[in-house]
Amino acid sequence: DAVQVVSSSMCKTTLEVTEDGPLLASVTMPCVECAARAGSVYVIQSSHCLQLLGVAGPSAPASALGKNTNTLAEIITATVLAGELSLMAALCTDDLVKSHQKLNR
Repeated sequence: DAVQVVSSSMCKTTLEVTEDGPLLASVTMPCVECAARAGSVYVIQSSHCLQLLGVAGPSAPASALGKNTNTLAEIITATVLAGELSLMAALCTDDLVKSHQKLNR
């Protein structure tokens, strides 16, 4: 829902080198507001996207209540992490600045 964009977009990106040497990248998104079975599921496009992601409709059995919504939140967070890594790579290689200069944006 477009109304949740402001509060749901809060994100903290952390990049740190571990003791073993590799880079550990993570995002913390404490306010992701999403639902796999709210009013937006009745919009054909939204419903189709939820089906493609495998999170449409209620979780069954009852012991899995909220599983689809949690999975949707994990997908959203993983997508944000991928975007953050892409942005960091573009900043490190100056591609972000070059593309803005080239495209005049």
